[in-house]
Amino acid sequence: MGMEIEILEDRKNDLLSRREIKFRIATDGATPSRKEVRKKLLALLDTKDDLLVLDRMETIFGKREVLGYAKVYESPEKVKEIELEHIIERNIRDMEEGEVSEEEENEQEQENQENENEEVKEQDESE
Repeated sequence: MGMEIEILEDRKNDLLSRREIKFRIATDGATPSRKEVRKKLLALLDTKDDLLVLDRMETIFGKREVLGYAKVYESPEKVKEIELEHIIERNIRDMEEGEVSEEEENEQEQENQENENEEVKEQDESE
């Protein structure tokens, strides 16, 4: 499954000691999970897990596209001071949830590829 993240806006907010990132995800498969998006954003933004807050992700109806908003804080203390409790909990859950081995990840990717191949076959047959 391919997922491409494009940074639409990267703004520094000195008052709240954070960067505010608006991004778009183009995907050729299913909507990516919050965990997958976090993982990609961490690498793309070159930051630590406890500083990134994935605020929201909204799918665009009729397109294989997701718009999102994330924040990168200067310190974990600032995260706790500024963010709402449920947002922090959701991000912690995203980090802990689905801690899968590389083997399980490969199996899931292979299964997704097989499903996509079946969809293509069904489309070809219906034409």
